[in-house]
Amino acid sequence: MPVISWRRDDNFVISTDPSLIPLDDLNEFFNSMEWAKPLPDEELRNTVQRSLCFALYETLEVENHSGHNSGGSRQRKLIGFARWITDMVTVAYLTDVYILPSHQGKGLGTWMMGCIDETFKSLEHLRGMILIVQPGSRSELLYRKHLAMDDLESPAILLDRKGRGSAAL
Repeated sequence: MPVISWRRDDNFVISTDPSLIPLDDLNEFFNSMEWAKPLPDEELRNTVQRSLCFALYETLEVENHSGHNSGGSRQRKLIGFARWITDMVTVAYLTDVYILPSHQGKGLGTWMMGCIDETFKSLEHLRGMILIVQPGSRSELLYRKHLAMDDLESPAILLDRKGRGSAAL
């Protein structure tokens, strides 16, 4: 999977580098999602390695023991996440989109959608992107506006089967 990074001037970074993702923090995200459950370590590692992940970090200055800035040393805190299940050629399924509630309302979701859209547009043979969203939710509006997502064209339908790992069971 490609490694791409985007930076904002206000200490936020989005990266597709899976080696940067703190898996314990990601599992905490899954624990707080209504549609997911935390995963065992090995399965979570496989999920991250086999997907194109868009991890959103806040970068913070690290102070030394005397309470002073340590000369440019920065720490990353995972505050948002989205991932594509994709072959990087024909299809991308967007899932697990989440931003910590304490960081919502700062334009970070819109920015993340822009990064995802940029990646989508860069893939010459991609046939489409799909996702599942709660009708009428703020998320639906975000995806429609910033990813140009629309309803499935008729006569297509979406079929579903819940597995044992679903939070809905």
